[in-house]
Amino acid sequence: MFRKYLFYLLFIILSFPLTARDDVKHILIMNSYHRDLTWVKNLSEGIQEGRSLYESKVELYFENMDFMRLKDSMDNEEWSAYLANKYRNIEFDGVIAESTQAALFTYEDPFFRDIYPRVIYTTSYLEPQPGIELLEAGYEVSISQTLDMALAQNPHTRQAVLLYQDSPNFQKVKKGLESLMEERGIPLTVLEFHNMEDIKEQLKKQKTDSIAFYTPFFWDEEGNTLIPRDAVGELAEISPIPIYSFWNSIIGTGCAGGIMIDGKTSGAEMFRALTDYIDKGAFGDDYRTTSCFMDWQIMKKFRLRVSRRNNSITFVNKPVPFYITYIREILILVALILLLFLLLARLNIKKLNSFQRKLRLAFEKTERALMETSAIFMHSNVGIVFMGKNHILSRVNPKFCELFGFSSPKDAVGKTIDILPLVHDQQTVFEAIGIETLLTEGLVSREITAAMLKGDKRCFKVTGKTIDKKIPPDPNKGIVWIIDDITLQKEIELQTREEVKQKTISQIAGGIAHDFNNKLTMIMGYADLCLQEKPDDPHLIEALDIILKASADSASLTEQLMALTNHDLKKKTCFCLSELIKNMYEELATEDEKKYTLQGELSDEDYYITGNREQLHMAIMNIARNGWEAMTEGGVLTMRSQREDRDGQSWYVLEISDTGKGISRELQERIFDPFFSTKQEEGKKGMGLSSARGIIHSLGGTVTVKSEEGKGSLFRIRLPLETPLR
Repeated sequence: MFRKYLFYLLFIILSFPLTARDDVKHILIMNSYHRDLTWVKNLSEGIQEGRSLYESKVELYFENMDFMRLKDSMDNEEWSAYLANKYRNIEFDGVIAESTQAALFTYEDPFFRDIYPRVIYTTSYLEPQPGIELLEAGYEVSISQTLDMALAQNPHTRQAVLLYQDSPNFQKVKKGLESLMEERGIPLTVLEFHNMEDIKEQLKKQKTDSIAFYTPFFWDEEGNTLIPRDAVGELAEISPIPIYSFWNSIIGTGCAGGIMIDGKTSGAEMFRALTDYIDKGAFGDDYRTTSCFMDWQIMKKFRLRVSRRNNSITFVNKPVPFYITYIREILILVALILLLFLLLARLNIKKLNSFQRKLRLAFEKTERALMETSAIFMHSNVGIVFMGKNHILSRVNPKFCELFGFSSPKDAVGKTIDILPLVHDQQTVFEAIGIETLLTEGLVSREITAAMLKGDKRCFKVTGKTIDKKIPPDPNKGIVWIIDDITLQKEIELQTREEVKQKTISQIAGGIAHDFNNKLTMIMGYADLCLQEKPDDPHLIEALDIILKASADSASLTEQLMALTNHDLKKKTCFCLSELIKNMYEELATEDEKKYTLQGELSDEDYYITGNREQLHMAIMNIARNGWEAMTEGGVLTMRSQREDRDGQSWYVLEISDTGKGISRELQERIFDPFFSTKQEEGKKGMGLSSARGIIHSLGGTVTVKSEEGKGSLFRIRLPLETPLR
């Protein structure tokens, strides 16, 4: 019994494939274009996509006739024999023809005579037959939709032109467009041409209130096809008016309007039409394989606008703005965001008030800091300069203007820093202040001499720092300069250093002079005793005379050293200083064999001073003698005197100037040193200026020198007068 049921079960299992055979649908896909074209691939993808959604099992068979690509392809009879042999064992449930050549072939060839249903996609006019659905991309629909779009985008259109070449299909386009334009009362001009240059020239002549239309394909003089994508793209670049298309193949070339045939959509729609017939025994009426398209490139060029959004319009080159598609969703989202914001604001009102208070306090603190900083900047006793790009001064404080003679900050702002009279060993201003060092290290400090407009020189300490924190800093970022006038400080340092030096020299010279004077006394005493013995040897007498003469000279030198150390070896008296100076002037005027001219500008008033008259006479004569000796080839020696009240004291000021060769800056620091002299004559001990300074200092006065090489020298002597004056 069991074996019997097992036998029936095996029979059913083995016979199942044979019974399931009737559920498979066999569909033949015909196309006259090459299978590698994007258009053909899109159609095939659409059909495959439709098959994946179809519930029943489908087998697809693709054939590409290549009539438009291969000149040596088979004719219709050969294709018919080829298909009959290849598919002799297959019974097709339907046929899809994807192009015009394939449509004509499947419509007329005996191989397809008994195969139904058939879905044919073509622009040719074929007679309707039972079981055949003609999905036609007809020119009538294309012309109407394109014209409506063109007039909506160009409401001021007064005339239109048609780029046209004669052919059977194009005759339909021309006829249909002329009829529609006549209904709208707009004249239409047909521009026939034979080459691209011809149509370019005709387009350039069109008025701006015109629009242009063109038909699918153009041919050149040699009969070669001008592909619309290339031809229209080139025309759109030079056209003064927008060009509208009646076909799909120019998408993205700068034209608007026309019928865009979506390959995937068309393939899916053809497959749906075929399977509807297979399943229901009739074709439906809602298949759509074409739609009007708009090219954003040409719309941007001619500033075209769409009066309303049309669901039959497909936008190319640019996606439809999301705010148009999802306007309701966006409004809801915005409302939710506002509601959430209000809720958060309500919940955090106390925190917000606290934050506002903190922000206000921080602002007030910052404002106070800015005011304090501004006050420091405005009232600082040093010059402050902010320098920006290209070394241009962006801000300066009043002290800077005071230092360099600017009437206001406006006179300096906007100028480069090289307007400053800074000099340093013949360098430029940028070299002197060390711009390169600053931009390398971010900080620089220099002591610079400035030649002021009044003729005097001032000493400044210039410190620069970059505001940019990078090392090396960005030269385009800000730099702040601090300029401090240290002239008085330098003078005090120099005076202090000079006083310390002179005091040290005086102490050394005083000790030497004291010991030397004791030794001279012994030498001169014993030499004098030897002469009193009246020796008979004349050579000995001559030697003793030489010793006494040398000792006398040495005693004079000792006296000068003692004067240098401010030791008064002689009695001080009160005498008329004016009379002494006048007598010295007359003495210099009567000097024998003098090579100089003497000039005097002496005060007529009588001024008195307490001191040693002979020593002061010697000191002033040493200074005057130094002046005329500097004028080896002649010149002018000038003496000026005047009274000066300063620091609660009356002073007698005597200036002795010459027009000699001058003294270098290096030598000026040493001319008052004892035993220093630039003169090589015999007997020049270099004590003249040093002893003169010592004598003047012993009287409570000062002596200074101002000189430049080649411009002479000026010695200025200040002596305290007796108070009250007599």
